[in-house]
Amino acid sequence: MWRSMTGWGKGLAEIEGRTITVEVRSVNHRHFEISVKTARSLGSIEPLIRESVRNRFERGKFDVYIAVSGDALDSREIRLDRAAAKQYLEGLNTLKRELNLPGEVTLETLAGMREIFFVEDNGGGPEIASTFVETALDEALGNLEDMRRKEGQALGQDIANRVDTVSDLLDRLRETVPATVAQYRERLRARITDLLNADIQPDSGRLEQEIILLTQRSDTSEEITRLESHIGQFRDQFDKGSPAGRKLDFLLQEMHREVNTVGSKSLDTDVSALVIELKGELEKIREQVQNLE
Repeated sequence: MWRSMTGWGKGLAEIEGRTITVEVRSVNHRHFEISVKTARSLGSIEPLIRESVRNRFERGKFDVYIAVSGDALDSREIRLDRAAAKQYLEGLNTLKRELNLPGEVTLETLAGMREIFFVEDNGGGPEIASTFVETALDEALGNLEDMRRKEGQALGQDIANRVDTVSDLLDRLRETVPATVAQYRERLRARITDLLNADIQPDSGRLEQEIILLTQRSDTSEEITRLESHIGQFRDQFDKGSPAGRKLDFLLQEMHREVNTVGSKSLDTDVSALVIELKGELEKIREQVQNLE
């Protein structure tokens, strides 16, 4: 089954009046990347969070947000660093005297010094919270996975339909190319005949050789055969499901290369039109594949 790399999941856990909320967002990315934003007191469990995400997903950019709220947070106390406050006060008064500055250093002045205050958490600590963070994280990752699967299913169906369209266009191309090459050969022979009738006497053997070389250069049978092979490989890999987005992307690059070669050899507007359609469908498929895990 295919999974998209785009999704969102949320999980909750409660303990002793405290609510832990975990949100996980993911977007497409060539590799695996994760960013964790949480309270400093839960920083020690960040490796566990990263490992949990990596165990469930192969590719994508993940943002994990963890918030803690509830009555239990009342156990937190705001502490004053008295030594730091005294140093600030002495330093400001010294500066006032040396520079002969007006005004007074007041309580309001010190209240603006954030560095002299700090928060002390007396409730539980990360050891108690970690188990419940895991519970909330597991729920969030499960919801994220469900969303990625649903979107991946829709992307997969669209890609499968477009691959069928590419295959049909390729069948039309295989039927069209021999006829256009034959027509080109006949037009070239007609022009040479006109030159001969105009009393211009070119080397007939050399002309025949040039006709053969031109038709060989315009032969795209090898490119079309390789395209058919790439489509077969694409379908085989596609049937396996996630994770295989990078492999599919590589195969699409090879298909683009072959189609561009066919276009450069094109001798007919019908072939050029089919090449343009093929390139358009392949580009749409590639855009979708880049969202698959």
